[in-house]
Amino acid sequence: MALNNRKLLYGGTFNPIHNGHLASVLRLKEHLDAELIIIPNGTPPHRETPDTSIEDRVEMLKLAFAQTEDITISDHEQGQTGPAYFFNTLEHFRAPDLEIHALIGSDQANAFRTWYRWKELLQMAVFHVIPRGEPLAEILDFTIFPFPVLPISSSMIRERAAEGRSISGLVPQAVEKYILRKGLYER
Repeated sequence: MALNNRKLLYGGTFNPIHNGHLASVLRLKEHLDAELIIIPNGTPPHRETPDTSIEDRVEMLKLAFAQTEDITISDHEQGQTGPAYFFNTLEHFRAPDLEIHALIGSDQANAFRTWYRWKELLQMAVFHVIPRGEPLAEILDFTIFPFPVLPISSSMIRERAAEGRSISGLVPQAVEKYILRKGLYER
């Protein structure tokens, strides 16, 4: 059971959620003994809006985390007009005596100085960075994810699915079935 005063926020497009996401965030959740809040991006300010609907991405998240305790899949960014800035999301979840942690990939860490009100973000949360192939340009005030990372990416899964190749073992089985049933990522 997680402590009530520690939350781990994990935002992303999750297009789709995959076993690399799961392994990393669940390991950090356990390490921090934190409640996990998954935040699927509505309109991400630092990348293109996914072709896959927010409803499909949320459903895949529900399937992937169905057996996980102390988790919330937040709808905070859904339906927002304009970019969904993480600053506003953190403001939404802030509370007295609450310790907020956030998990981001090294791609986002390298672009962190372009984030809306980035200096304030560093005061609002502890940022944990997952190394994802590219080296960090600078560390800022980040904590580097101390566990092994699975070499899986959502773009790899979308590409494999579009080519009709297997995605078995890359995503949870329930997510794989959902992708195949809905024909997501087919060309």
